[in-house]
Amino acid sequence: MLQVTRHGDDGHVVEVALDRPASMNAVSTDFAREITATMTALSADEGVRAVVVTSTSPRAFCVGADLKERNGFTDAR
Repeated sequence: MLQVTRHGDDGHVVEVALDRPASMNAVSTDFAREITATMTALSADEGVRAVVVTSTSPRAFCVGADLKERNGFTDAR
């Protein structure tokens, strides 16, 4: 759901592309966990100087929360 690409000879610039084009990158629980884990790992990498967040979807960068998933949530969740 994420595409992580290092750019440049030293890989100091990392592109993180949101890749759920069918849902216009709606953020589901699993997607949020993946984004968090990826960003945590990149923040601990001393070789990374910049992170650029992009989208593979030509229609939208990110439409926000995945409302289809949230429709099935209980009040407690």
